[in-house]
Amino acid sequence: MLCLSNLILLGLNTYFSYKIFTLRYNLSMKRKKDIITRLYKHVLIFIVLLFGGIYLISTVEEQQKDRYLEMQTELLLAKYNTNYKYFKIMAADIYSMYQDNKYIINTLSQVQNADKETKAKLRENLYKKLYKKYKRLKNMGILQLHFHTKENISFLRMHEKTKFGDDLSSFRESVVLANKTLQPQDGFEIGKVVHGFRFVFPLFNKKEHIGSMEVSFSSEKLIESVANNNVIHSHFLVSKQIVDNVVFSDIKDLRYQASEESPKFLLEYSTHGTLENQNIHKSIFNKDSVQRITKFMETGHDFSTSDSYNYESSVGSFVAIKGVKDTGTIAYLAIYSESDYLDNLIIEEKYIKILYTAIMFLIFLFSIYASLTRDKLHAMAHFDELTSLPNRAYFYIQLDQELKRAKRLKNNLSVMFIDLDGFKAVNDTYGHDIGDALLVDVSRRLEQCVRDVDIVARLGGDEFTVVLTEIKEIEDSARIADKIIKKLGKDFIINKKVVNIGASIGISSFPNNGEDSDTLIKKADHAMYIAKESGKNRAIVHKEEKKENITDV
Repeated sequence: MLCLSNLILLGLNTYFSYKIFTLRYNLSMKRKKDIITRLYKHVLIFIVLLFGGIYLISTVEEQQKDRYLEMQTELLLAKYNTNYKYFKIMAADIYSMYQDNKYIINTLSQVQNADKETKAKLRENLYKKLYKKYKRLKNMGILQLHFHTKENISFLRMHEKTKFGDDLSSFRESVVLANKTLQPQDGFEIGKVVHGFRFVFPLFNKKEHIGSMEVSFSSEKLIESVANNNVIHSHFLVSKQIVDNVVFSDIKDLRYQASEESPKFLLEYSTHGTLENQNIHKSIFNKDSVQRITKFMETGHDFSTSDSYNYESSVGSFVAIKGVKDTGTIAYLAIYSESDYLDNLIIEEKYIKILYTAIMFLIFLFSIYASLTRDKLHAMAHFDELTSLPNRAYFYIQLDQELKRAKRLKNNLSVMFIDLDGFKAVNDTYGHDIGDALLVDVSRRLEQCVRDVDIVARLGGDEFTVVLTEIKEIEDSARIADKIIKKLGKDFIINKKVVNIGASIGISSFPNNGEDSDTLIKKADHAMYIAKESGKNRAIVHKEEKKENITDV
């Protein structure tokens, strides 16, 4: 509150300083326009710097946010890879334990030439032999223990012993490759019933290939391993195209539904459940975020995205999961979590912008105040306090500059000395207030008689000077002088009083009457005194002869 009050006081001080300045020095329209133009420039610079700074702050904060999201993606990917390696090591240990199991090897060796009844008996005996071991494996997170013949025919599913005899060649690449290459195969795969991380090993009786064994882990097991306390929801998204082509239709309806992230992927809701968190739906699943997620998922890369609702940020991190042959993304691991870091980043950005705006506003006010103060000091040194015209000192500076310019461009230039006729009588009759107001009106009329490029100055008392720059002919100065005399000869209405005055004008010119300011001023002053002596209310042009003659205009 104290800071805000100081800003208001400074703003008011700046405003009233300008008002007092303009009233006291009675600024000419040209100088008022200059000040207003400069104020507009200050405002424009302030707006550019303000919005440029805010944009820069937003850009920096956005970069911080992007780096954080990249870190979240890398963190989830590292967890995924670590757990996948754990699954692979665990599956290899189970394989090393079972590949030397004589009962398993003998059973699969007999299957090749057995009839239907013998196969059924072999299957039942093997199931009973491995059931207890399979229960222990299941408690360790194993989803499936599956045995196949070397022709890729399902022999025994420990998780569902009634389903057997189906040919896996058309949809189980891991089994086909293991039996074909006689090398272990692994990867994520969508099956007729369930999907999972599958590790398939070829089995041998001595050196003869007799079939293969599969150890698989569920996506639920993986999610349990990577989730933490900040996780709001986690699930698997699987390729809709593969599910439609592979999974049994009755199973598909029970296990999968359309996802909110992408029309090309389905949510496996039977294990992970549906999304119900309100904050997720209002932040991550707003229209823009969903479009962003869908676009990212189409690239098949790992990514993270975020959004916020009521200053509560949610982060969605996605890991792309390839198939057995590593050809394209067939699933995504999606983890949604809350982020205190992004919450703090939003608040930080807000307060930095407020602070920056306040600082820029202070600088803006100070720059205006400094500019007006500089104008005030400049006016006090160079301009007449009453009429706001250039004073004697500044007139000499301006005249020297115009002479240098005229010499460089070879232009003509005229200097007029103007002395008011009857001013003393007005002062004596009506007082100094009326006299001062008359001088102000005279200065405005003089400015109206000349161009913006010309100079009008007050030397003191009732003496004024005019410098006509860039005139084509010296005779043009006489025409302007006549215009001034007529303009000043009209009635002045001051405080409801009619005042009449005249003007005596002396004119000298460059280069005819001299090439330096002192000479031109001296000859114009002399011509003005001649005009006074010749009857006043007239203009005299100085002529160069053996004897200094004058010409009455």
